[in-house]
Amino acid sequence: MKLWQIFVCVAVISISGCGDSGISDGLTDEQFGIDFADRAVALWLGTDYTAGGDGSSGIDGAGTVFVTLQDMNYDIPDAVADGIHDNYDNTLPTPVSFDYTLITAVATEAQLQNGDFSTLRKGDLIFLDYDFDNEWDHVAIYLGVYGSFVHAALTASDYYDECVIADLDDYNDPFAQDIAWSQVTAKRLDHAAINAEYSPFPVN
Repeated sequence: MKLWQIFVCVAVISISGCGDSGISDGLTDEQFGIDFADRAVALWLGTDYTAGGDGSSGIDGAGTVFVTLQDMNYDIPDAVADGIHDNYDNTLPTPVSFDYTLITAVATEAQLQNGDFSTLRKGDLIFLDYDFDNEWDHVAIYLGVYGSFVHAALTASDYYDECVIADLDDYNDPFAQDIAWSQVTAKRLDHAAINAEYSPFPVN
């Protein structure tokens, strides 16, 4: 049985207002994304790239996601972390191992390929299929404004050999080129689902 098949779909929590009541870590959805992105930058910027890396001897794109969540005290077991890496073996349009912790796409492929990141929020995930083989090859973390960059992303891949901040508005940046010429989607981590499945905090 595949790893993703044993996960039970997490029910969406019915709430009012901005969608944050009862979230056990006390963060709003937006603050969760900000904290996640900021923590990822603090942990991984400048770290050597290693395929399948978990941070002990390098990191890759998937590692920047699940190890950051672990560092935020979400109780993600190694089996799930392995499944996040295994998403690269699954087919489009959805990274299967992320299904239970992602909400629907926050941008269209054409929008992203045209350099329009207006619907993305800090902490959103950008998935790329470089070679159009219907398998995701990379995931990066959208940062929004970073230093002099208006649209930036944290990316760890073999073409940089380390984890860097990519300028998505600069077509000379390899990651910006990859977005323009790859199959691409952007999704948002489901704050409520992650809390329901992996939070060590007491639920209110």
